[in-house]
Amino acid sequence: MAGATQVFVAPGPDEDALTVTDLPWLAGRAVVLPAPQWRLVVAEAALLDPQSAAELRRVSGDFAYDSDPDFSLDHEELAALVRLLTGLGARLAERRTFAAQPPEDLEFVLDVDDYVGIVELVRLVFEESDRTGLPFRAWVEV
Repeated sequence: MAGATQVFVAPGPDEDALTVTDLPWLAGRAVVLPAPQWRLVVAEAALLDPQSAAELRRVSGDFAYDSDPDFSLDHEELAALVRLLTGLGARLAERRTFAAQPPEDLEFVLDVDDYVGIVELVRLVFEESDRTGLPFRAWVEV
């Protein structure tokens, strides 16, 4: 899936930006990034909490044309994902490196601060879904 893109979209009006950032992966309420970079993040999350990371992988969606990109999770499910991403962001910020094996199709490793930012943006998508009670959307584009 080289060239694939991971997408997360927070619920709410498209014209209302999710947050203000200089990171290039945010477009309004959509977080759009290279899928191999996201798979590295999920692999690192699996070292912290394999069960929550499996859920994170599931709610990242897929590239099947007939799959539903809307994910409606309850408060506890979203809170578990937020905790995972909060812990992962803190771990990356402190360690400044990955312990997980990078995916084979990962062409280059970004600066650790970029990954901390990616984790923060996806966490905001989940927090917004929890705050509004509305589903978020996630899928992989190939």
